[in-house]
Amino acid sequence: MQIKINRKTILLGLGILVVLFLFMQWIPDKQPAVTMNNPADLIQNTKMPEEVAKMVRTSCYDCHSNETFYPWYDRMAPARWLVYRDVRVGRSKLNFSNWAKLSKSEKLKILKHIGKAVSSGDMPFLPYVILHKKARLNKAQRKIIVDWTKQYSKNLSSAN
Repeated sequence: MQIKINRKTILLGLGILVVLFLFMQWIPDKQPAVTMNNPADLIQNTKMPEEVAKMVRTSCYDCHSNETFYPWYDRMAPARWLVYRDVRVGRSKLNFSNWAKLSKSEKLKILKHIGKAVSSGDMPFLPYVILHKKARLNKAQRKIIVDWTKQYSKNLSSAN
């Protein structure tokens, strides 16, 4: 059996896709977006230099703090599902909004991990930087963040 593709078939297919897309908007996500009312403590509690703070806020905070900004397209399925999942996973691994609650050893471990992830290019997450061009870090910016993590780790280790 051969399917004849004509204008009527194409319009029917597009109509079905539109109906499916609209239907997806009513399918709830497993977990709603987290509100943005908790200030991220990392920058406030570390006396982070402004240059580093700006890079960290631009490249890391959407997934690793409670200050997530959701653009309009992040509110529509299926993008919403992917974004919410990525933010949940990012926050479960590291949430800068909880920085003040972490022990010294936890902070040192996280700083080491940040340095590795940033220097290797694993972070920021590639799908994120594809859609958020300002989040891209060049080699010099990566070095600045890595150097800060090393310096702050050193300061934290020597503090009582």
